[in-house]
Amino acid sequence: MLDKLRKGKQSSWSWALTLMIIVTFLFFFGPGSFRRTRAGCGVVSYAAKVNHAVISIEDFNFAYTSRYREMQRYNPNFNRDMAKSLNLRQSVMDELIDLEILSQVASKYNLVVSDEEVAKTIAENPMFQQNGEFDYNLYEKIVRYHMQLTPKKFEEKQKKRILAVKLLDLIKDSVKVDEESALSDYLKRNNKVNLYYVKFDPRVHTDKVKVEDSAVDNLLKNDRAKVEAYYNNHISEFSQPRQFRARHILLKLGQNADSEKEKEVLEKAKKIITDLKSGAKFEDLAKQYSEDEVSKVRGGDLDYFAEGRMVKP
Repeated sequence: MLDKLRKGKQSSWSWALTLMIIVTFLFFFGPGSFRRTRAGCGVVSYAAKVNHAVISIEDFNFAYTSRYREMQRYNPNFNRDMAKSLNLRQSVMDELIDLEILSQVASKYNLVVSDEEVAKTIAENPMFQQNGEFDYNLYEKIVRYHMQLTPKKFEEKQKKRILAVKLLDLIKDSVKVDEESALSDYLKRNNKVNLYYVKFDPRVHTDKVKVEDSAVDNLLKNDRAKVEAYYNNHISEFSQPRQFRARHILLKLGQNADSEKEKEVLEKAKKIITDLKSGAKFEDLAKQYSEDEVSKVRGGDLDYFAEGRMVKP
C-alpha cells in the first residue's frame, strides 16, 4: 500500500486523502460540538466529536494546560489575557481535532504504528532522559504525576500522533511541484512594493469642482453615442430610491450589560440631550461622545442612505 502511494505522481491518491480529511471535518465538526453535561440529562461530556471518537473535556484541559505552561516557559510574563488575545483555547482545540481526523484517515488506509516505533519515539524524547539515556522511572513519574496519565494511555496518544505524522508524510511525498510553480509561489510570497498614498474624503473637494453647461454640451455633441451606451449599461446607477441624510450619536450597550452599565449609558444620553437643549452643537457632542469611530469625526454625519439600510434602534 505504501509503495503504491509513494510511486511517481500518484496525485489522485493525495487528492483522495485530502478529500477524505475535508469530508470528515465538514460532517463531524462544527458549531455546537463543544458540549457539557446538563443536570439530569445523562449526556456524556466531551469537548469535540469526530465521527464516533470523542475528545474529552479532560483531554482538552490537559492539552490546554500543557500549552499554557509551555508558553510560560518561553515567556515568564505570559498570562490569561495574552492567551485570550492569541485565541489559545481554539488553537489547542483545532490541533486536537486535526490529530483525531488524521489518525482516523490513516487507520482507513491501513497505516499502522508498531510498539517498537512508539517505544523508540518515547525513548528519544529528552524529557524522559537522564544523562542522555532513557530512564523508565523518570518516564513513569512524569507521565503519572505531571501528565496525570497511565503509561498505557500516554503510549496510545503517542501512537495516534505518529499515525498522523505518517499520513502527512504520505501526502507530502505524493505531491510533486514543478520548478515553474515553485518559482511563481516564491515570487507571490516574497515580492514586495513600497507604496505611498494619501487617503482623503472626496466630498471635501466636491464644491471646488465646477462643471460648466458648455462642457456637458460639447461632450454630448462629440460622444453622444458613448454617453447613451454607458447610461443604458449602467442604468441602475441613475435610478436610486429616495435618500435620507442623518446624524447620530452612538452609545453602545452590550447584550450582556448589567444594570450598572445600563444606568451609566442612560445618564450619558440624558446629559447629551440636556446639552443639546442648552444650545450645544450636535456636531461637537457627536465628536465628544459618539462611539461610532467612522461618523464621529464628521460630527455624527451618516451621509445619504436609502430607506431600510440602517439598523433599527
